[in-house]
Amino acid sequence: MEDIRAMLEAAHASCSGQMSASATNFSEYKVGDPDTNTGESSSAREQEPVAPCKVCGDRSSGFHYGVMACEGCKGFFRRSIQKKIEYKCNFSGNCLIERMNRNRCQHCRFKKCVMAGMSKDSVRIGRYSKKAKPTVMDDVNRLTSTTPYETPIEKQARESKELELFNLTQTVDRAHRLTCTYTIERAQQLLHKKQIFLALLHPSEPPPLPKVNIESTADISQNIELLMWTIFCEAMTPGIKNVVEFAKCLPGFLTLSQEDQMTLLKQGFFEAWLVRISRVLCPEDKTLTLDEEQIFTSHHFTLLKTQDLWNAVFEFATGLHQLQLTDTELALFTAVILTCGDRPGVKDSPPIELLQEKLLECLRREILRQENRDHHLFARLIMKMTNLRSIAALHNEKMLGFKIDWPQAKIPPLLAELNDLCDSLECSPLSKVESDDVDNIVTAISSTKEEPVFV
Repeated sequence: MEDIRAMLEAAHASCSGQMSASATNFSEYKVGDPDTNTGESSSAREQEPVAPCKVCGDRSSGFHYGVMACEGCKGFFRRSIQKKIEYKCNFSGNCLIERMNRNRCQHCRFKKCVMAGMSKDSVRIGRYSKKAKPTVMDDVNRLTSTTPYETPIEKQARESKELELFNLTQTVDRAHRLTCTYTIERAQQLLHKKQIFLALLHPSEPPPLPKVNIESTADISQNIELLMWTIFCEAMTPGIKNVVEFAKCLPGFLTLSQEDQMTLLKQGFFEAWLVRISRVLCPEDKTLTLDEEQIFTSHHFTLLKTQDLWNAVFEFATGLHQLQLTDTELALFTAVILTCGDRPGVKDSPPIELLQEKLLECLRREILRQENRDHHLFARLIMKMTNLRSIAALHNEKMLGFKIDWPQAKIPPLLAELNDLCDSLECSPLSKVESDDVDNIVTAISSTKEEPVFV
């Protein structure tokens, strides 16, 4: 009897072990997997080749948004598109994306998703129920009808162009941030300090003169208009120098002839400077805050005797504020201004126009990429260029009148050369001005340039 009981217990244990092993093997198979019908073991299935994720190299779970991808990269790409998240790289802009470090830089991970071929339109359509199928299929038909089949050569050409525009946008944005002191964050800080400055002023006393480094002479001290002009020219010179450095950092600008470079800078520097300082121009209280100790009020503009000029400047600033441009959009718009091939005196316009066309396309794409933007914003922004030219012409007229009225006035060499107000012995060639600073900026931009990611 005991032998029979022992045999039964042994048989029960054997059956339980086989059922447990069988259940374990079954859990490794998916429903509908052919391996469940052939009876292959789990170890044999694990040895089957599986395509890696095109983004991070992890084991892919299927074909997602147009490429073989893992669940992690699939979800990351979907969330990025649906929530319209904007990422920034805190490193070199060309981070290596692998399974172990794919969460380190979201910017480079998203860039690699796009380069691998993930489709944004697929995310927008997504899955749908039977009830929603007719509506979604209309979207699918619309997309497929407007996006014809691409040959491999056409696809490569399109991706190459998109990558070129992407890198151009990144280069211009980086150059802008390295040469402009009036980004959104910095401008808000200056405007806050301006409010404190104005609150401390006594109503019955005129505001103090902005502080600049000038050599005080008897002629300047005895004439307030001459003194105010001298102060203003010195205060705007650092910003003008930054505009010149920014222009020289634009891809392709230094390949133009030196004569055309001079022409573009002379005729576009004030327009570009005006766009940059628009963030610190306040039409409400008629102030311009170039620095913490360089706050120009309506009283100072009255001393300059250029009320018509500054009324036009503040009117332009009001319109530009309404567009609510980002720093990247402002950078691209400034680059477009500096690359106008129709400037009078330009000798070789085709390469300039080609560069401007690329910058215009970058600007258009950057505007359309933002959420809840006016569809006519791009056109409205380009129309501002006509107004800018009128203001720049008025400024040049005022500068010429100032030089005629005060021939003894000392205008900073760079500003005098850009306005054609100096003799050949007074000004150094514009192409040699602060060349070391330009080289440093170009080196900084090159160190963060994002290279193509081939998967």
